[in-house]
Amino acid sequence: MLVDDHQIIRDGVEAVLSGRPGFEVVGQSDNGLDAVAKATALRPDLIVLDVDLPGLGGLDVFDRVKAQVDPAPAVVILSMFGDPGFAMEAMKRGVRGYVHKGSGLREIVAAIEAVSRGESYLCSRTASALARREGTATGGAGHLTPREREVLRCMSRGMSAKETAQALDISPATVHVFRSRIRDKFGARSQAELVRLGIRFGLVGIEGTDEDRGR
Repeated sequence: MLVDDHQIIRDGVEAVLSGRPGFEVVGQSDNGLDAVAKATALRPDLIVLDVDLPGLGGLDVFDRVKAQVDPAPAVVILSMFGDPGFAMEAMKRGVRGYVHKGSGLREIVAAIEAVSRGESYLCSRTASALARREGTATGGAGHLTPREREVLRCMSRGMSAKETAQALDISPATVHVFRSRIRDKFGARSQAELVRLGIRFGLVGIEGTDEDRGR
């Protein structure tokens, strides 16, 4: 489902997705209140949601849909806000993807594809701004063992414990042990904070490479 008050964006995203197998746009909306009603009725798997909407803001739409639709759809936020802190706040609230509108249609679609696979996605423009704000030094990752770095990389990409275990050829129980160690070392309490750590320590690409976009 596509929610944006600019029809050209909705139509552009739909046109690109229509050529990709496995994607179907089940509805569109141009304002917040209508978006909540349509999401409740249509129960989409994923919503591309503009943060600045008439009637009801995007994050308020997200909160209402999450409360009314079970299972809640995954959400990719579109925003003109350049503050990376806003992006991290959105992800702390449960948003799975965040794309600055200045990134262009290609990255919006890359975010949709990543989130549809169960991953988290932070656009390269916002990730770069976050890295500059936090400092690009990677020395902090030196506190991690090589295996902990691998687990953090998987976590930062939104991979589940089972997916991480399969990728690293270890047991899910071992993944949980490593996750606990990483959280203890850095005081991270949420998935969004771990994404932030992965970016800060260079474990998640911030330049929008093909590998990081899941091609």
